[in-house]
Amino acid sequence: METLEQLLRARGLYVTCPNCSESFEARRASLFDATKAFPEKAAILLSRKREQVAQDRKRIRQARADLKRRSFTATATSGIGQTLEMVAASLPGLPVAARDCRALFKPIDYLAFNGASGGAVSSIGFVEVKTGKQRLSPIQRAVKTAVEDGAVKMRIANHRLCLK
Repeated sequence: METLEQLLRARGLYVTCPNCSESFEARRASLFDATKAFPEKAAILLSRKREQVAQDRKRIRQARADLKRRSFTATATSGIGQTLEMVAASLPGLPVAARDCRALFKPIDYLAFNGASGGAVSSIGFVEVKTGKQRLSPIQRAVKTAVEDGAVKMRIANHRLCLK
């Protein structure tokens, strides 16, 4: 190629490196005709770049597969946990009588009116059902703190309906 030969012979013609932005004489560059066999240096560089791209693609495929698996597992675990919360009152291990419980589910699972099934309420308690190593959410911790601090009240709302 005549143009390539002219670039390699030219004196005073400078180019800028796209990687480091330094200028240097064009005739010092490793220019070659890409329509012919690559020089060994270019072939090695191309081979390395292709290997790197293949490794990056493999890493990305693995990351996508891991992400899908984690997403599926989290969804399944969350669904199982919510189902267990709903039936927990009928399972052994509930710290209060199931017949004294009323379901709230958000933010606390149950409100227990201890003794209500016998006709007299001796105490009222909150019951949060957890599976595995689950911890209280920030709002559940706030409810727990409010109960422990005695910041619990009963209010009566008296609605008068106007029927005309």
